[in-house]
Amino acid sequence: MNAFLTQCHGIIERRMNRHYIKAVSLITITVFLIFLIISFAAHVDGQTPFGTSLGSDFAAFYVAGSVFNSYGPERIYDRELHTQLYHRILPDARPDTELLYANAPFFVLPFSLLARLSYPLAYFIWLLISVGLYTAGLKLLLKTLDAMPKDAL
Repeated sequence: MNAFLTQCHGIIERRMNRHYIKAVSLITITVFLIFLIISFAAHVDGQTPFGTSLGSDFAAFYVAGSVFNSYGPERIYDRELHTQLYHRILPDARPDTELLYANAPFFVLPFSLLARLSYPLAYFIWLLISVGLYTAGLKLLLKTLDAMPKDAL
């Protein structure tokens, strides 16, 4: 048992360093980007070659923005209207699929702007916004690393 723990500790020491973590992170991001590019390049009627809808859950936000723009804020929770517009945007989705907007009413406002664009373009812009917000959050977090002891990294 002691030899096993020593071996595990050695593996962890070799793998838990900045260089290894950075390399694995870059590989993961690269693979993700490749799949994302394939999804955009090869989607047909909103379906990706991987069998999922382009944007998946983003469609609920896009539809809510469309409802807000065309039918007014009082209908952003209209189930039948959402389902109808969802299938108009993603015609190859299974007929029994529903993806409803279940967020606070004020959260629809940025999506009302995106809903004025085509669905793929709106999803792409939302991805850019999300990456920007995530990056900003990481930059704020990294500023706190100076307070951590160097041997903890």
